[in-house]
Amino acid sequence: MRMWGVLLAAILLLSPLTASDAGATCSPYVGRATINETYNGSNPTFIEIKLLQSDLSVTDWTVRLCNQSTGCASFSMNSAVANGSYRVLYIGDAYRDYLNFKKDKLDILLTDASGYTVDYFSVAGAAYQSAACTSLIYPTTYASYGNSFSLARSPDGTGAWGDLGPGNSGNESPATTNDSTSLPQLSVADVSVNRGSTATFTLKLSSSSTSTITVAYRTWDGSAVTPTDYTSTTGTATFSAGTTQKTVSVPTKATSTAASGSFFWLEVYNPVNVSLVNHYAKGTINVVNLLDHFTISHSGAGVTCQAEPVTITAHSAAHLSYLLTGTSMTLSTSTGRGDWSKVSGNGTLVNSGSGSALYTFSAESSVVLNLKYPYAETVNINLVSGSVTEHGGTAEPLDANLVFAEAGFRFVDGTGSETIGTQLAGKDSNVAPGAQSLFLQAIRTDTRTGT
Repeated sequence: MRMWGVLLAAILLLSPLTASDAGATCSPYVGRATINETYNGSNPTFIEIKLLQSDLSVTDWTVRLCNQSTGCASFSMNSAVANGSYRVLYIGDAYRDYLNFKKDKLDILLTDASGYTVDYFSVAGAAYQSAACTSLIYPTTYASYGNSFSLARSPDGTGAWGDLGPGNSGNESPATTNDSTSLPQLSVADVSVNRGSTATFTLKLSSSSTSTITVAYRTWDGSAVTPTDYTSTTGTATFSAGTTQKTVSVPTKATSTAASGSFFWLEVYNPVNVSLVNHYAKGTINVVNLLDHFTISHSGAGVTCQAEPVTITAHSAAHLSYLLTGTSMTLSTSTGRGDWSKVSGNGTLVNSGSGSALYTFSAESSVVLNLKYPYAETVNINLVSGSVTEHGGTAEPLDANLVFAEAGFRFVDGTGSETIGTQLAGKDSNVAPGAQSLFLQAIRTDTRTGT
């Protein structure tokens, strides 16, 4: 596809040839866009940028071109012609000599809206603009003068620089790939998954090939970071003859606390026998706050003459409390003994005896229940709601027993209430603030009545 509808790039600045520190700082978009092709023949002169991350915005980006004979000129990317992943700056015949790499040293600097270096290209050892950014990923030089009007990367977007043939041969390819058109094209699509799931990226060929195709891949942090939010993944995908699709799996972390919509990148690179349509795909991690497990909390000790409070809380995979309405859970004891009653909660409790009960939540994440257990022995509490238990998902491997005895001690206030206010360390309980006289009371089960 040729785009000869010429749109001249806006000229931002003409300047004499002097060394510059412009663009010395590396842009966060390094490796996401590259200078990909240049042409200064009789057809419209252009500089082509390829977006390796196809959804990248280049608003207010700048291309600065410096030539040893003509000086420097800057062009706004706002005037670039867009076609898919390509942005083409038609700079016009007036600036054709600025791009004359057949006889002059020159260099080209691509900067983002903040003036930071995204990519750099030097011909015949030119160093008129700063290349102090040391994070540039792809080749940045063409070693010598040549008898060609066109210089381009191969593979397209990421490869080494070379000429496209002698003279004004018509081999220039604005807004199209520099790769052979006989090669299959590989694309990789964005993926969106729920937190804790595996992001599966599909690498798809436009057509099968009789040759073996390989492409390397690796993940990059975005707003989601490894290892907290996802597992760093690298490798090589190999397409045997006739194969047109491969997948790359990237696990996300159920314990991540990143906000919904956080993302990372999968980059594909180093293509062999294939042309890349896009180089980056986005993996978006959504937070769907699903019920993952319950926690059971109690003191660990009780007396047979007094019901013991047990707190049960619903949690998501990230260990956050999870609101339930209409969800029921079944409680049971390991011994098959005991009775349940409700202390606090919006829902309903049905005690079935023999240590079993059914509780239905109502707009709540936590409930406090009493377990009346008149036997001096150790008991373990179990619960289940569908496939969710106190052991499943990301639950901590804790399952404390509750030990009942016939006698024990308890703290009470002057009225015999066990409700103890918040106390401050190092302060007597009967001293303000929160003054409260506390007593240690010995209790035991009445051998005659069992109460």
